[in-house]
Amino acid sequence: MPNVSRYRFVYPIERETTVEAIAACEAAWAFYGGVFRVMVIDNMKAVVARADRLEPKIMPREHFSHVEAPELLPGEPYDVPQWSTPKVARDHFGQVERALYSLPTRLIGRTLDARADRSLVRFYDRGRLVKVCEKLPPGGRHIDPEDYPQHKRAYAMRDIEYLQKTADELGRVGFWRAR
Repeated sequence: MPNVSRYRFVYPIERETTVEAIAACEAAWAFYGGVFRVMVIDNMKAVVARADRLEPKIMPREHFSHVEAPELLPGEPYDVPQWSTPKVARDHFGQVERALYSLPTRLIGRTLDARADRSLVRFYDRGRLVKVCEKLPPGGRHIDPEDYPQHKRAYAMRDIEYLQKTADELGRVGFWRAR
């Protein structure tokens, strides 16, 4: 509340020192019967080391640097999430920020909600969390073998040894049938 009554308190001092400034404040608080919320310093030498309209040198900086700053907790910039609604394609992939993520077979054809932050992508189906993946850069591809039926996993994972073995077996069978 602003002081509109103009009821003033005067406390004469000989020198503007920190001790005198504190004594004056305490005397004013006793006079008014309470502590005021805001104090206008107006270039008092005990608080303002160098007066300047644009860059005054204020003495409370010393207190902050030595007492308050060491008590501050480390912080990180807020991680603003990006929401999207990818549709799960027949190949099991949903696209978020130009990266592809495999999703379970049961979700093919569904439109999901996806929340991407700095490090993770979370997929939701009707508000229920269904998958969490590490965020990939654009062009990246995350393939989880558990998202595919057992008989399609080797193809999805591009397992060269399995595919070569299957081709060899089919080649022999085809060779014998052709004879």
